[in-house]
Amino acid sequence: MQVDTEGLKRPVEPFMARAMGCPSDYHGPTLRQSHSDLVSKGWDDSIFDAFLGHFEDVMKELGVPAEKIAEVMPLFYGTRSDVLNR
Repeated sequence: MQVDTEGLKRPVEPFMARAMGCPSDYHGPTLRQSHSDLVSKGWDDSIFDAFLGHFEDVMKELGVPAEKIAEVMPLFYGTRSDVLNR
């Protein structure tokens, strides 16, 4: 599957701000909308967990303090139902 990485980068900052409950000017698709095609192609709990595991590893590699990681990861895990369209 091809992924438009440049296209993903543009809305990431306002999206992440919105996802974490901060003020944001993000007006793009919802988590359900943006992941529905992937779910129809087989995305499931194992892929969701693997992605967030990689995401956490990247934050550690970038030097994000452990306290901040512990604060934001539950927010991302809390999106499971929306990402997996349940």
